Amino acid sequence: MNFTLYLVCIANLVQARRCVCPGEPNVQKPLTSTPPTVGKRGLAYNDARLVNTLRRPCRQCTWAYNWDWKDNGLSREVEFVPMLWNESTASQLQENMNVLRARGLKYILGFNEPDHADQADMTVARAVDSHMKYLSQDSDVAIGSPAVTSNEAGSTRDNPKSLDWLRGFLELCGQRGCKVDFCVVHWYGSTTQADAMISFLHRAHDACPGKPLWLTEFSATGSSDEVEIFMMKVLPILDSLQFIQRYAWFMTAVGNLLQSPDTLSSYGEKYASL
Repeated sequence: MNFTLYLVCIANLVQARRCVCPGEPNVQKPLTSTPPTVGKRGLAYNDARLVNTLRRPCRQCTWAYNWDWKDNGLSREVEFVPMLWNESTASQLQENMNVLRARGLKYILGFNEPDHADQADMTVARAVDSHMKYLSQDSDVAIGSPAVTSNEAGSTRDNPKSLDWLRGFLELCGQRGCKVDFCVVHWYGSTTQADAMISFLHRAHDACPGKPLWLTEFSATGSSDEVEIFMMKVLPILDSLQFIQRYAWFMTAVGNLLQSPDTLSSYGEKYASL
């Protein structure tokens, strides 16, 4: 290329932010590549070693949690989201915030199923008091609501369940000035209830206006083939719903998403590949 053509090329580069020189193909290149989308799909685990079996084929599985504040050996390549299961671990969580921040802390999950007698089992008022005390002080971390169940049967004003409990929590939190950045729910049913699950998520979103929703436990009873069909229906919907920020199947374990410690089950393969 002679000097005159070089000057023409430079002029084109300045005007069009691309170099189209005389005698060269007129192909425009993008200024930047499209940034990769962070996957919504997560892994709920007890044994961190099993996460690796699923994570390798599941490119969209980008985060994990284990109902605890410590990761118990989870690979640093996976984002860990700690949970304050109930008040008993609050002091440990607070004492280790610097450790968690060094690991890349972005989110904290709140109490686990406070509307369930066999789980955190907390009244709305008690949960709000504890949330204010332990979770509302960290302005640089997104804080989740307590995770409520999908069992709405028997919910009353004096003994709220599921979304009624969540509504009461958010109302009192609003009055008290709680920090709640996203809402968290669980869903359990059968493989014939895919539509019911999606309907529940829409109602959960209505109960938590203006905030994203995390579905941190969901599962459906049925045969392996039926679970595969269920996943084929709901996973694309979960990925497409804008208000769903993250979700995780219950759970990353042998006999569930895994057939053995080194092998996925048939529907584990669906969870990894869809």
